[in-house]
Amino acid sequence: MKLVECSVTHNLRVRPEYHILGLECGELGSIEPGQFITVSVDSVEMVLRRPFSIYRVFENRGVIEIFFKVVGKGTKALSELKEGMAVSVLGPLGKGFPLYEGVTAVLLSRGVGLASLALLGDKLKGLKSRVVTIASFKGRDADLASDNEYVKSFSDEVIVLYDEDRSSDVENVRYLLNKVKPDVVYTCGSKRLVRLLKELPYEAYVAWEERMGCAVGACRSCAVRTVAGYKLTCYDGPVFNVRDLIL
Repeated sequence: MKLVECSVTHNLRVRPEYHILGLECGELGSIEPGQFITVSVDSVEMVLRRPFSIYRVFENRGVIEIFFKVVGKGTKALSELKEGMAVSVLGPLGKGFPLYEGVTAVLLSRGVGLASLALLGDKLKGLKSRVVTIASFKGRDADLASDNEYVKSFSDEVIVLYDEDRSSDVENVRYLLNKVKPDVVYTCGSKRLVRLLKELPYEAYVAWEERMGCAVGACRSCAVRTVAGYKLTCYDGPVFNVRDLIL
């Protein structure tokens, strides 16, 4: 974990409410898929640091990307950053996903939760695993996967589901998972998907999401109930085996 002053390399608006922010942070060191960072900028709208999963890493350039939705004043401030502006980054934080070589893996995402799984897919592809990405969204106007060349680059198959046609219903997701018969499933913070995975026989992990204060284990505001008692999302997670969580 390091506190680094980073520089904005790009800030791409990929949908009306969605941005990909590139940060040159050469001193962060090794990053595991599933780990996260917290960021802060010089703005009255961002008093507390904001946690973000690491979407993509360009190791040869020392650049990382975060993928976020503008939902409040803090993310609005991030969406307005220009090339060359300074961003304070703390990380990498937390524990990442376990990686397996030569397996069939499903990345099961919901909305912008895809950002928590993309780097994982990239790493799994490098380990000669078959990667099936199943991404669900409210509607086609919020689809972050179909035209995403990065996601296509590591996915052997991309399946996109929508609420508007009910293809994202839990029973259809169950059907798709049983059709693929994966060795392992990785998902992000959707409780609905975690409950489904707890019912199925597949090894499964989740990048859990909770509101965080300090993000380093001191304030304990991100506690989650597990079979071994309460654990901290920022320190013991954010990645947990789904069977360890009590929802």
